[in-house]
Amino acid sequence: DGIINFKDFAIFALNWLSEGCSGANDWCQGADFTFDTYVNFEDLDIFVGCWLFKDTEAPIPNPSEWEIEPYSTSMTPPYLISMTAKTAVDVWGWDVEYYFQRTDANGNPDGRFRDWDPNSEWPDDNDDFGLEPNTLDPNTTYGYRVKAHDELGNETGWSVILYAKSSEPRAAEPPIWETEPYATSPNSIEMVATTSDSNGIEYEWYNFWNITLDVYSDWQEDDPTWTNTGLDPNTTYSYSVQAIDENGKTTDWSDPYS
Repeated sequence: DGIINFKDFAIFALNWLSEGCSGANDWCQGADFTFDTYVNFEDLDIFVGCWLFKDTEAPIPNPSEWEIEPYSTSMTPPYLISMTAKTAVDVWGWDVEYYFQRTDANGNPDGRFRDWDPNSEWPDDNDDFGLEPNTLDPNTTYGYRVKAHDELGNETGWSVILYAKSSEPRAAEPPIWETEPYATSPNSIEMVATTSDSNGIEYEWYNFWNITLDVYSDWQEDDPTWTNTGLDPNTTYSYSVQAIDENGKTTDWSDPYS
C-alpha cells in the first residue's frame, strides 16, 4: 500500500523465526529480506530501517523521456503520427501507466490526449474516445508530450515537447556499417554502408567523412562503398557516414568508427 507500518509488522511477526523461505512461498510473505531461507534478527534489522518509509517517488525516468520521437506514419489519408515513451520503472514494483498530450505548433495543449494506459506507444489518428474526424489534418505540425505514474498516483514530470508534421515522412535512421572501415593497402581504407535503415527506409545518396582529416567523399548516388586513398601508413583514422533517403530526407551522421 506504499507505506511500511503495523500492517506490515503483523505479517513479519506471523513469519518470525520461520524456516524454509523460498520463492515458492514468496520468501515467507516477504519477511525474509536477506533471502537466506530464515526470518531472524538480520531481517528485523532491515525492517526497522524501513519503518514508516512511504513511497512518494515517481517512476523513473523522471521527467519522462522519449524512446521513439513522434513521426508521421502515413503519407495519404488517414493521417497518423506515432510515438513511444521510454519504458518507466517503479522501484517499488508498481505497474506504470502513460499519459500523452497533444499541442499545437506553439506548444499549447489543443485538447486532444491519450488517457492513462499501460501502453507506452500512442498512434495519434485523432480518434481516441470517439473524437472525430479520425484523421489528422494534412501538412500540419503537432506537438506531443508524455508523463507516467504508478498505481499510487506518484507522477513524473512532463517530457520535452517534440513536434512532427502530418503526411510528411521522417528522415531515416543514420546508416550503419555493412562492412566496417578496414585497410586495403598501406595508404587506403575501404568501407561499406547499409542500404536501408531498420524500418526499411532506403538510402539513395551517401556521404562519407574522414573525421581525422575532415575530408568527405562528396555525395554518391546509389553507391554505399567508399575507398579513402592517399592516407599515411600506420595511422588510425575515424569515419562516419550520412545518407539522403528515398523521401529526400538527410539523416544524421552515424556513430564514428576508427
